[in-house]
Amino acid sequence: MMSPHARLFAMRNAYPRGDYVQGILGPMEHAAFAEEWTRENPLAAIPLLFAIPGYTAAKKMGLTNARSPASMDEILQGYEGMMKGLLSR
Repeated sequence: MMSPHARLFAMRNAYPRGDYVQGILGPMEHAAFAEEWTRENPLAAIPLLFAIPGYTAAKKMGLTNARSPASMDEILQGYEGMMKGLLSR
């Protein structure tokens, strides 16, 4: 059985880079990744505190080869996923 993150990742791979669907699925994938990562290892929340907004900033500056645009929604979804992962333990 695929994890929610793996399922969303696969769904994103069905659409080309820059497609509007990437902007919808991207924040959900960020949340699922952060949730799974912090559920498996609560200490992962420490680097995620900085990595979540750092990744968005890097996307905004064009430093990544991202599939979706930088957005505040992806930051909020990432933090929400991180909290769900920590609270699900």
